[in-house]
Amino acid sequence: MTITNPLRRDREDFDDVDEAMTTPTFEQVTIPVIAPPTDDIVFDQKDAEILGTAMRYRAIHAQPLVGDYIILKDGSVQRLAYAYKDRFQVTVPTFRSIFHLHDVGTMSCSGAFPASVLKADLQPQGYTRTASCWIWHHGRSGAGRGVDAIIPVAVWMEVRS
Repeated sequence: MTITNPLRRDREDFDDVDEAMTTPTFEQVTIPVIAPPTDDIVFDQKDAEILGTAMRYRAIHAQPLVGDYIILKDGSVQRLAYAYKDRFQVTVPTFRSIFHLHDVGTMSCSGAFPASVLKADLQPQGYTRTASCWIWHHGRSGAGRGVDAIIPVAVWMEVRS
């Protein structure tokens, strides 16, 4: 017994189709406008309030967080970029804001993470350092709606456990 898939269509099924009629031309394609970027997206009072709330949430954590700085055993300074249960991946700090600060104080990072460190090997240094991040303008996501910010983050040192 041969079972045929009704969704499968052989190439010959398409031979009689006029491809010029089924392929839209450039003029026929419309792209919907979802959240157009505007020139008036600048850090303002409402963004400052969102940033302040996120910083207060961030300050209540006693453990390392994504976005914090780490001084590695070799003396180089990196930032914690991705958290696992027992370790962090790290990345080189840049002048660009690749860390998104969420309204609950946590961060996420986009980029490549070449190395990782164990959470058990991190020791707090008792001071902060300024770091770049970005938030959504007025808390609303969309293309071109990010605004850059500078916030204090904790500094940790990698030590042997």
